[in-house]
Amino acid sequence: MNDTASPSTGALPPAPTYAERYRPQVHFTPPVNWMNDPNGLVYYDGEYHLFYQHNPHGNTWGHMSWGHAVSPDLLHWEHLPLAIPEADGLMAFSGSAVVDWHNTTGFGSEDTPPLVALFTGHRPGVPAREDQRLAYSLDRGRTWTLYEGNPVLDLGRSDFRDPKVFWHAPDRRWVMAIALPHERRIEFYASPDLKRWTHLSTFGPGGATGGIWECPDLFELPVDGDPAHTRWVLVVNLNPGGPAGGSAAQYFVGHFDGTTFTPEPPISVGDTHARWLDWGADYYAAVSWSGAPDGERILLGWMNDWRYANAIPTAPWRSAQALPRRVELRTLEGHVTLVQQPIAALQSLRQSGTTLAGRVLAPGTHPVDELRGTTLEIEAEFALGTATAFGLAVRVGGGDETRVGYDAATATLFVDRMRSGDTRFHPAFATRHGAPLPAPDGRVRLRIIVDAASVEVFAGDGHVTITDQIFPAPSSDGLALFAEGGTAQLLSLKAWPLASVWPAPSVVSAPSPVPDPSAASAPILCVGEVLWDSMPAGLFLGGAPLNVAYHLRQLGREVRLVSRVGDDALGHEVLRRLERAGLATDAVQVDPERPTGFVRVELDAEGSPSYEIVRPAAWDAITLTDALRATAAQARAVVFGSLAERDAVSRETVRALAAASPCAVFDVNLRPPFDDADAVRQSLAVAQAVKLNDDELRTMAGWFGLGTGVRATIDALAEQFGLRMVCLTRGGEGAALWHEGRWTEHPGCPADVRDTVGAGDAFLAGLLAALLNGEDDAAALHGACTLGAFVAGRSGATPAYDADLRAALGH
Repeated sequence: MNDTASPSTGALPPAPTYAERYRPQVHFTPPVNWMNDPNGLVYYDGEYHLFYQHNPHGNTWGHMSWGHAVSPDLLHWEHLPLAIPEADGLMAFSGSAVVDWHNTTGFGSEDTPPLVALFTGHRPGVPAREDQRLAYSLDRGRTWTLYEGNPVLDLGRSDFRDPKVFWHAPDRRWVMAIALPHERRIEFYASPDLKRWTHLSTFGPGGATGGIWECPDLFELPVDGDPAHTRWVLVVNLNPGGPAGGSAAQYFVGHFDGTTFTPEPPISVGDTHARWLDWGADYYAAVSWSGAPDGERILLGWMNDWRYANAIPTAPWRSAQALPRRVELRTLEGHVTLVQQPIAALQSLRQSGTTLAGRVLAPGTHPVDELRGTTLEIEAEFALGTATAFGLAVRVGGGDETRVGYDAATATLFVDRMRSGDTRFHPAFATRHGAPLPAPDGRVRLRIIVDAASVEVFAGDGHVTITDQIFPAPSSDGLALFAEGGTAQLLSLKAWPLASVWPAPSVVSAPSPVPDPSAASAPILCVGEVLWDSMPAGLFLGGAPLNVAYHLRQLGREVRLVSRVGDDALGHEVLRRLERAGLATDAVQVDPERPTGFVRVELDAEGSPSYEIVRPAAWDAITLTDALRATAAQARAVVFGSLAERDAVSRETVRALAAASPCAVFDVNLRPPFDDADAVRQSLAVAQAVKLNDDELRTMAGWFGLGTGVRATIDALAEQFGLRMVCLTRGGEGAALWHEGRWTEHPGCPADVRDTVGAGDAFLAGLLAALLNGEDDAAALHGACTLGAFVAGRSGATPAYDADLRAALGH
């Protein structure tokens, strides 16, 4: 059977602004959600295709599918729907794409040669299973059909992946390079038609072997521009074990006779000498475009490191690709060496430049007041003097700086990001990375590309590169020169601001946290825990998502509760009570093994609760289904909290549903020990709106470096995570609402407090219902405070509404 990967399965969510904090302006990023390896790089009919590993359901790794974009110049990109989605539990791992000009597959014709993608099918499990598969397109890559004979290569292994395929003209056949990761081997296969494969030879292990080998590439290049004198380059990516300690890409130069790759000079067993494509921490999964015009070889790498890739502080997307690089082979000091430079088209982004006259740098730091910017291209040349180190500091301001310099004592180029901005999300981030760079003529030449969240350095003639992510404040846009331990001389410096490759923010619409009230029939999904609160006055049905759902239903909104209860007496009672409250139970799953959730609640003299959350609980295993994803995509909003993310199964479901929704509302609920900073960061990354209290705001200010003062902290929180609405509850002192830059406060409503359990949930429901009804911020905040005070004056979180309350709320 032929399964077509329909564009509808990958329909993009509303476009973001592309002006979010840390959003690269000259590097490729997906509109939203997770991205890693570049895949299927191919040029056809005037377009460069970039496929990439993508999670369409969340901002961390998972549900691997092939995202897709096209560009006429490798800078300006058009986002397209998913090309190859995860299907029936089979993920689409990395691979390559080619134009089958001779129609060897029979998928197309001489007039319509097919685009053919070869990718690894990955089926999770213990053990996992990986095989190689085909998909093809007859409409310039817009839709893809899975080959009915898949898989085309299956060794029955759990680690056999990342096929890179090219046409070997002398033998008139296809050749595949593919990795056996844990054995540190690259296998070569041949095929007449991309469907039937025969093993040719094996390369490895050799070079760097401190991590698994992945994402190979093999291509031929002229040496020193002489087409009669060529060598082959084998690229092998590994993780960890790179020069900066984590993910990296190495290369080998040698000969390929159509069957065997032979490195030059030969590599003996145990030889661990490596030649690095990049010496920084953030260059991995590098592969090249097939069929680039004019015979150019253009390389692209993922700008991240697996040690911290899932934690970098960006939202609503995560990860960028490095700049595309034109690569050549040159003879340097008797060795055939790969040299790299950004593609020539980058110069088209240059704005009016600034030139600095040469000067002697005394010891110290010297601000360059005439040069500022967050996206810059810099060309600088220095002469060695008596200084032990010298160079430039970029993205300077407010204590932030990233140093690009030269250590004269060790002849080492370095990038120091110890004080580059936000570094606290992972202990491996705040580091300095170096690369050997001899300066026999006493000069150091640097080309530096600075973007909102990265620095790429090309030194000498491009045979040494360092790529590092950085996360400075947007206001840190200064530039400085420095020298240490003596003097150095700046011979020349030119710098150009670079224009953004993305449309202006006013052109690209961003989703609102409060959808258009005209779609009143669409439900609000409340996702997470359902449980019983054991209180002095008895057992009360609770859990923040259930509480919010109950009050939204009382206020006339369509609601669906997504949770899980045990197949026990308490679980059956939950279902009965939900039905009596008018709440649908079709999305409340029943767990045959885990019990229904249960919390012991103690109240202090003022009615404030403390909680003992009993484990295990059924709501830790809420299972993601295609039906739930579809419902989330059509929902008015998805409301979710932090407590339901304490275990992996529910965490994946909650974040996938939030990511699928045009309006995700994060109800922060920090309950030790379930108050993890990284988990909250990832939840904020998929949210557009947040509700939290004073204590939670202070905790998050410390976690994420948000500063002091309530208003300033909320402004920083909204900017850092791309939020459109932040609501702060202050107990008896009322609440404040930040909504798209507008600030509204309410002193609160008087209440004879019996207990405050569920008062914040009622408040959130009241606020959402009012905003969805089109009320202004002040009226919505007043109604929310009224409802919160009503609940605080009664036992339990879901009391019946009386006539006075409905009148006060206008119901």
